[in-house]
Order: sequence, then C-alpha cells, then structure tokens
Amino acid sequence: MIGTVRGMGSKAIRGRAILALGLASALRRSERVALQLAHVQLIRECARITIRSSKIDQEGRGEAIAIPNGSKILPIARLEVWLAVRR
Repeated sequence: MIGTVRGMGSKAIRGRAILALGLASALRRSERVALQLAHVQLIRECARITIRSSKIDQEGRGEAIAIPNGSKILPIARLEVWLAVRR
C-alpha cells in the first residue's frame, strides 16, 4: 500500500508517512482524519499520539498510544522525513 504512493514531492512523502502511521497504530479512518500534528509527539525512536475521541471513546476522554519505529514500514522515520521536507 505504501509503495503505491509514487513521487518524491512533499505530498507523496506526507502520504507515505500518514499510511505508515495508520498501519503501525491501527487507527481507524476517522481517527486518522482527525489527527493533527499537535497530537503527535516524537520521543526518541517512537511517537506518542493522542487520539482525542474515537468510536469506543464516546465521552471524548482521549487516549495516548505509543508507536515504535519498527523495522519494516518505519512510521517514525517517514514522519521525520515529511517534517523536514515541509519546513
């Protein structure tokens, strides 16, 4: 899926980063759409994502999840590349 995003422009790099984060975190589509950069903290070789509300969190208390970089889809590395390109 990530390999189908072609190109080296910022939109393609962003697309690969979002797909990798979504796969690594098992976020629902609605959670991915609601995700904002302010909800993501990079901590060493992982990321902490705060999900403000979800299907199973009807009260909207929110939940924080940690996402390791891993060795296959590299969500943190892809996110860091996108952050460097977008500046």
